[in-house]
Amino acid sequence: MKSYLLIFTLITSACLVLLSACGGGDGGSSTPADGGYVEPPVSSTFPTQVALPSMTVVNDNGSLLLAASGLSLYTFDNDAMNVSSCNGAVDDTTSCAGRWPPLLVTNGAIASGNFSFITRADNVQQWAYNQQALYTYALDSAQGDVLGDGIDNIWHLARPMPIKTAMINELASYVGNQTVLSVSENNAVLTPLRTNKNGFTLYTFDMDMVNTTSCTGSCINAWPPLLADTGAQAQLPLSLINVTAGMMQWAYKGKPLYFYMGDEVAGDNKGDEVNDVWHTATLEPAIQRTDVNGRYLSATGLVNVLLADEGSNTEFSVVKQSMDGFSLYTFAMDSANSSSCSGDCLVNWPAFVPSAADATIGDFSIFTRADGTKQWAHKGMALYFFAGDTAKTDINGDNVNGVWHLIAPSTTTNFVEETTALGASITIMGMVHVMLRDVDTMDFVDLLMDKSGFALYTFDTDSAGVSNCFDACLDAWPALLADDGDQATAPYSIITRSNGMKQWAINDMALYFFSPDTTAADLLGENVDLTWHIARPAPVKVDNHATKGDLFAAHGDVLASQGKTSAQLMGLTLYTFDSDTANSGLSTCFDSCAMIWPPLYASSTEQAFGKFTIISRAENSGTTYQWLYQGLPLYFYIGDSLVGDTNGDYPLWTIARP
Repeated sequence: MKSYLLIFTLITSACLVLLSACGGGDGGSSTPADGGYVEPPVSSTFPTQVALPSMTVVNDNGSLLLAASGLSLYTFDNDAMNVSSCNGAVDDTTSCAGRWPPLLVTNGAIASGNFSFITRADNVQQWAYNQQALYTYALDSAQGDVLGDGIDNIWHLARPMPIKTAMINELASYVGNQTVLSVSENNAVLTPLRTNKNGFTLYTFDMDMVNTTSCTGSCINAWPPLLADTGAQAQLPLSLINVTAGMMQWAYKGKPLYFYMGDEVAGDNKGDEVNDVWHTATLEPAIQRTDVNGRYLSATGLVNVLLADEGSNTEFSVVKQSMDGFSLYTFAMDSANSSSCSGDCLVNWPAFVPSAADATIGDFSIFTRADGTKQWAHKGMALYFFAGDTAKTDINGDNVNGVWHLIAPSTTTNFVEETTALGASITIMGMVHVMLRDVDTMDFVDLLMDKSGFALYTFDTDSAGVSNCFDACLDAWPALLADDGDQATAPYSIITRSNGMKQWAINDMALYFFSPDTTAADLLGENVDLTWHIARPAPVKVDNHATKGDLFAAHGDVLASQGKTSAQLMGLTLYTFDSDTANSGLSTCFDSCAMIWPPLYASSTEQAFGKFTIISRAENSGTTYQWLYQGLPLYFYIGDSLVGDTNGDYPLWTIARP
């Protein structure tokens, strides 16, 4: 590894010149940098407050915890968790508490989040953060003062935890919190920096060994490490590890944590699966990894394993060890949420054991074995390692005796709604089946791909339940195929192509991707050849009108309305009525109004999805159904007869737009 010169920029403030450690005792000294003793001011009471301490960016010091007075708060290394060892009288400036007044709790205060109360030796309650008691410093007199930071190397500015949890792609994951400490690299020189990474996704790197980082040089600039401030305290499964030049980096299960420079806003997840070695730091106990053997479920970092005591097949102990990247297996002889593997079986197939703090998450559950040990399960099937796998990526246990199996990714197609510049549409999340041409055989084959967020399209030339896209058309517009385990519910269905492959459809219109769409943000297929359109649950498309801009027009399985046939309504502009109330579930246009403004009808079997909803209408002695967008009913105008007509753009009637 290269050696680096660390440039220590003054991140905190000009006041943070190292204070000499004279008479450290229980609470450190009050000696400033010039060596002259400064008597702390005498206060009549310790500070108290009812409100939670605030989190505020203070000058170049980054995010700090502040008292209601605006003064900086501090933590004390000599304190144990939930215990204050800094005692003394408020008027005794030679005592620890006299120099470092504890922040006390006022009656009526409510602890929440990482804030809690601890009980001091005199039975008075004190504010704490992450189980560390909080103090002010007697020589700080105004917001921005940080004179107590670093005294005797045991007093430190109290900071928000730089890590929190959030849902990233529907998975509970670690993200940045507030302004955090990181570093940049230039010509082997590392420069600390503070940056706002609130809500930004955190990642792990497969090339890192547990408690070690291998991301150096230019890697640091692409994947900025999440560094720890002096005095930071971690609680499992988070930890702090020593890295280059004496810096400390946050880690999850011993795996260092990084941001990704390609993520532009909070919630972005562009670093996931980069080069198949960077992964979102999800709270789930295992993730799908892709390597030379394929894509399978494997563990991350330091985990608990149920191992046989030496020479025994009856005595087992839970051991924490690195199983980073090691494959996980299921046993066909197990029943749901139970294990039938014991004795010699368990010697060869060690159980994957949760920690005491772990809980059911996503597809992962926890059950109790017959021997009383907890064990992880995936979709109800107990999880094991294989003793014959000696290195990450080994899959020596696959299909042993025909009953031990790797866990491939679930490919049940997951449709979700997204909103783009073209309005509400549908997309998918996760791995899906895509119909692509094999360059060797030139045949079309079924391949698994992660197409999360990619646009889906329908083809006007298709008819209900039938795809008319073949050969060169399929090269440009790959079909979204169904998995064997998929079951369709309206408005989705599964159709059978002429070659026997199963393809997804919405409202009976087959669904496709567009090959030139290379990122999830692309929408290049919209209106190609005037026959390809973004897929939506309702029979509408977006047209770019020469003078009116983007607007909704009827498209697809359009029902006849008020004497006009489906063919006559196809492609006509859609409108909303200002007298209708959004999200009321009602239309106010009936009888003569409906004759002039025919509703966009839905069938009784069609299903709402996302921003496209359906209401019932009592008319003509029966019940009809009408499509809505964002809570407003959609109508045609009797005076429009050609595609592009917008004659209904009247006061009280508004062109419907995405």
